Amino acid sequence: MPSSSNGTDLLHSDDGVITIVANFQAIMATVCFLFFIGFVLFVAYTSKLSNLLASKNLLLSGLLLSSTANFGACAAYTTIPGRSTAIARMVTLSLSEVFYISVSWTRCSDVFRAQSSPSTQTFFRWIFRLTILFCLFPILTISFPTNFSVALHLTSISSTVSGFCVLVMDIFFALTSVGYIFKRTNEIIDLKGPNAKATQFFPIICRHLIVSSLGGIMMLGFFIGGSVVATQ
Repeated sequence: MPSSSNGTDLLHSDDGVITIVANFQAIMATVCFLFFIGFVLFVAYTSKLSNLLASKNLLLSGLLLSSTANFGACAAYTTIPGRSTAIARMVTLSLSEVFYISVSWTRCSDVFRAQSSPSTQTFFRWIFRLTILFCLFPILTISFPTNFSVALHLTSISSTVSGFCVLVMDIFFALTSVGYIFKRTNEIIDLKGPNAKATQFFPIICRHLIVSSLGGIMMLGFFIGGSVVATQ
């Protein structure tokens, strides 16, 4: 096997390794799509199919479909690295980040409305919009009409920045929600006592929220890390 100091060159020097990586990415695309099908069937079975048009469900569907497309684009880039496949990767990654942070915002927006002033809500709404704008930067950098290696370097930087912004925002949303739930739990305990029914549900909500955020952070970190490595 030819030696190389660059991990990407090493990857593309061995057809067998390329095939393994591309197949893994294709399998992950299939898994994400199956999750989407399962989600649709779950919503249709537990409620009404029309509920898929609810904003939260549309965002979750968009996240699963964009993740499917991202893994597919990564498989294409692994097999045929070039400007067009790199652009496809960045477009689908940016969409995944936008849908992810939108799901996180929607999940926590009620908490902001309940405990924040209108001015604070407006401030964080603008932070949310700026984060979405950062998520779109990699599409611009990879599309720059310049040398491809320069575009890849700029894209690596912009992907890292946008991913960092999304992770920080999601962690902040999760901590804010958990803090609010603990506050409400204490208020109910003070008012109705520790045996109040509502206090039984708050810890469950917190656990699901934390697990959901950690899972999302790991998934997003996987996407971002893979994209940064591939653009080196």
